[in-house]
Amino acid sequence: MVEKTKKNRQGTPPGRRSNAPHAPVAAPLLGRPQSAWTALTETLDGPRQRPEWFDQSIGAVLDGAGVLMPAQGPRELDDAAAQLLGAEQHRRLHTHTAGFWFDWWFTDLAKAAVLRARQAVSGPDRHAWQPYGRLLNAMTGLGSPALAQAAHARLAQVVKAVPRELAAAQPPWLRLQPKITATGQL
Repeated sequence: MVEKTKKNRQGTPPGRRSNAPHAPVAAPLLGRPQSAWTALTETLDGPRQRPEWFDQSIGAVLDGAGVLMPAQGPRELDDAAAQLLGAEQHRRLHTHTAGFWFDWWFTDLAKAAVLRARQAVSGPDRHAWQPYGRLLNAMTGLGSPALAQAAHARLAQVVKAVPRELAAAQPPWLRLQPKITATGQL
């Protein structure tokens, strides 16, 4: 066994035991080796293209948005929305192997909620927009600041589309929902 001396270690980068080349982490694509990060994200997330399951998943959440209507306050609304969205994400994680672009899914869900709300306002039951409005209200407090901003922008579109008399019938606490911020206290 050769003893490591300062002279022998000079050619070895910190954190490496030898200068021997290592095989790439993933199989080369188009003749190029992939980094470990690229291999991991493509394994977990898949290539950046809109997954086929988005539409079905978004439809399932929108169809289930009625569970938000019994909420009597901001905490109940947040809890019900987190359960609704979390259950759908959990289902997708267990039924698909790639394409987990949940930030993209979240923004597409917000867009679809606006479309459903607008359709409902102009339909026979003018109050049918409420679950989608509540979903958007709850989404303003879920996710990263960028996702919350996307939900705020979509909520503003719904507010503009809803006639004043219908908007006025909403509970007062709902108008406070987008202003609620995390305090770190339970």
